[in-house]
Amino acid sequence: MDLRTNNTGLHGILDSLMEAIGQIRATTTTIRNVIGDNFETMSPARAECKMRMAFDSVRIELRKLGCDMRRLEDYMVTSAGDRF
Repeated sequence: MDLRTNNTGLHGILDSLMEAIGQIRATTTTIRNVIGDNFETMSPARAECKMRMAFDSVRIELRKLGCDMRRLEDYMVTSAGDRF
């Protein structure tokens, strides 16, 4: 099986992991911005809304990351069994 063309193979799993990590990094930057300079100029309601959205986004991406990690673990166990 050619893993480079198989989205469910190792490359697909790793791409998915990298995408989730990138999304988490982008969202944490947003959180930093909200907490940082912009926080003092925003109304409390707007700041709270932005923070909730950012935290929800991180939570979703962490869930995806957990699923991808389980897929990677399953893949490694399965492929190790195929090789030995």
